[in-house]
Amino acid sequence: MKHLVLTFFLLFTAGCWCAPTTEDPCLLACPFIWMPVCGDNGVTYGNSCAMKSLTCMQNIQVAVAHNGSCDTSV
Repeated sequence: MKHLVLTFFLLFTAGCWCAPTTEDPCLLACPFIWMPVCGDNGVTYGNSCAMKSLTCMQNIQVAVAHNGSCDTSV
């Protein structure tokens, strides 16, 4: 699961650094730093910047529940 999130994060942030054709407020130049945060939606994001950018693109509001990965054990 960590690898899937990391891969998605890296692909997404690589796209952020390409010159966008239109100014999109959701496209942030997020750093390649793995500092996972758990959103209050139960999703682990690579860092808080990635969480802000991804949730903006999905038009949802998510707050950081805690630092670190979300507990996936049920």
